[in-house]
Amino acid sequence: MTGEPDGSAGAVGTPPPASAEPTPLSTRHSFLVERGRWAFEHLPGNAEWLLDAGCHDGAITSGLASRARFAVGIDVDVLALRAGRVRHPHISFVAASADALPFPTGAFDCVLFSEVLEHVPAQMEEHCIGELRRVLRSGGTLLLTTPHHGTFWWLDPLMLKTHARRLAGLLSGATPTWKGHKHYTVQDVCGLLDPYFDIQAIERRGWLLYPLAYWGHLTPFGVGPALGQAWRALMDFDYSHEHGDAAYNLCIVARAR
Repeated sequence: MTGEPDGSAGAVGTPPPASAEPTPLSTRHSFLVERGRWAFEHLPGNAEWLLDAGCHDGAITSGLASRARFAVGIDVDVLALRAGRVRHPHISFVAASADALPFPTGAFDCVLFSEVLEHVPAQMEEHCIGELRRVLRSGGTLLLTTPHHGTFWWLDPLMLKTHARRLAGLLSGATPTWKGHKHYTVQDVCGLLDPYFDIQAIERRGWLLYPLAYWGHLTPFGVGPALGQAWRALMDFDYSHEHGDAAYNLCIVARAR
């Protein structure tokens, strides 16, 4: 994973200047769902500088910005960042990868790393976590969410291609090595965080309803505003409940040493 700063208007390689205006506090979390609402509810009260590492178009970043003075989002998807700059001009967007963050050491009070780890090549996971720690001040907060290896992890619609490739590999006698849309155990993630962070909270959200509604949301039958909103509401409902070892999603709050 690599990323170069995008030359489009609004891209920067460092957080915005101290003279920038704070995000209006009228922005609230009422429109945030699932992981976005979870992140909002766990943001520290003293987060002046917020980094959303893997922000896509900044929809969640914008919702969180009312809890921080300055918000920055990074992603490798340049088209998504351009859309984000139009929709959320109060956010500073940077084209960059989590394995090479273009920010000074200790620049941020809080980093959100939500639904990104599962897309990172396995050999780069530890390095990415180290980069997140580098840009966090000592005592800063990491908010991490990722798929959990619970009872129904295998129902993940984003694992469909990986399941097919693994089956083909097994049938051909080859050893499958694809990571796919990986689901992690608590031990997996804590093992990655342990050299750099102290774990403050572990929550495991959603169970069976979440992946089933996710399938509905992605299928042609899920197209259309009304039905699409219904699928998302079901996912959001399930995400709001703790399900322990059986859960589909993993959420962790950690403090930088």
